[in-house]
Amino acid sequence: MGAGAIDVMRCKYEALNVHQDFSQQLAATKRMLPFKERERIKIKEGFSVTSFFVSHSAFDAYMFLIECEGKKILHTGDFRRHGYLGKGLFPTLEKYIGHVDLLITEGTMLGRKQEQVVTEKQIQLNTIRALCEHKYVFALCSSTDIDRLASFHAACKATGKVFLVDGYF
Repeated sequence: MGAGAIDVMRCKYEALNVHQDFSQQLAATKRMLPFKERERIKIKEGFSVTSFFVSHSAFDAYMFLIECEGKKILHTGDFRRHGYLGKGLFPTLEKYIGHVDLLITEGTMLGRKQEQVVTEKQIQLNTIRALCEHKYVFALCSSTDIDRLASFHAACKATGKVFLVDGYF
């Protein structure tokens, strides 16, 4: 995991530990050694894994280039291009990945053919509209979706509204 994801996990288990015993999980996060983006980890001769940042609703997400016996496998995981950082996907693929022999990806939206993807910028604009039309606006989202929190924050800033995030419970 990346350092940011480890920090998020540690915060989560610290909050949950107040309500029930998560001490083992918390101890495990303290033993984790983070990898760095584009750091090539050699597993054994001819077998390596390299991480590359990818935009995702979860903070500090990565895709992995697996190289073994002269073959390249790219595991994208779940990624998105509609977030603020999604524009970096294709340049990363072109500059660092190139041709791959096998692609493993996640298709969250593949079964939702009728659903239209809404960009974070559009969510920000929709939120501005809601904040202008209503006295109180409450939004629920994942506490690790940094892009979504940034959209809500920017909308509040643009409208002079208070942006308040509650604690993780």
